[in-house]
Amino acid sequence: MSTTLEYGPSYEGWFGRLYERVPAFDASAPDGWRLSYRAYNRTDWVHPETEVRLTCIKTPSGWDLFVEADGEGYRVLPKGARRWNAFGAARQFLEGGPLMLADRNAAIDGPLTLEQFREGVSDEE
Repeated sequence: MSTTLEYGPSYEGWFGRLYERVPAFDASAPDGWRLSYRAYNRTDWVHPETEVRLTCIKTPSGWDLFVEADGEGYRVLPKGARRWNAFGAARQFLEGGPLMLADRNAAIDGPLTLEQFREGVSDEE
């Protein structure tokens, strides 16, 4: 007697084939972060304590990262990256690491970290 039962998700259809190639860490969120939007061409994470939003979005040139905080938007490196590189950089930021700003005329000098926005929240209290 043989069985053909599969234990695990069934990836059927066009979206399923795309989703099958997305690693689990893409959609997960470390402590303090919440996954707020998930699609095949965009993922948003929000940090409720600091009201920081990290967006990884598919553009015609590749994957781009954006950080929104304090009413300002920051485009960060990598720009036009492959999916693995963009989500690797996003994961680094989610875990407390720095991201380099892509725009030279941004109000912040040097690398961008979540800690900078935490300091801003504690200054307001």
